[in-house]
Amino acid sequence: MGIKRDSTAVVALQRDAKGSLHARARFWIPTADEPVDVTDVMEHIRGLARAYDVRAVSFDPKFFDVPAKMLSDEGLPMLEVPQSVERMTAACGSLLELVKRGEVRHDGDEELRRHVLGAVPRYNDRGFTLQKSKSRGRIDGVIALAMAADRAVHVEPERQPRRVWSF
Repeated sequence: MGIKRDSTAVVALQRDAKGSLHARARFWIPTADEPVDVTDVMEHIRGLARAYDVRAVSFDPKFFDVPAKMLSDEGLPMLEVPQSVERMTAACGSLLELVKRGEVRHDGDEELRRHVLGAVPRYNDRGFTLQKSKSRGRIDGVIALAMAADRAVHVEPERQPRRVWSF
């Protein structure tokens, strides 16, 4: 969740009949005069929850802890995902494996494409995370995609979500 300088991305994932994950993204980009309106993001998430069977909404608690609590109080299944090296190494690794196997795709969204292609890895002893400071442009969309993909592949098969949103 970026407010003044960084973008905000909500990425929804849905499994198709073959088991592949299809991603759709929505972005909010602040301007010099207008920060991202957190209530707009919240309303978008509510709208998704009204339209679909949402099983999990993964979120970065930075700048979104209070809105997430409010959404949780409304009954949405909020899942806090701290942006620790350990957590994000697993999430980025999950996404890379899905991409390599051709099991994740998106609907041609150019903004999401820029976020994915602009991301630069930061290697560690367990794999890699994505380094915002070295990346080419915004990468919030690929971070949200990694969080959603990680959640989608790390649930028990009988609880496999049809849709997972992250931002």
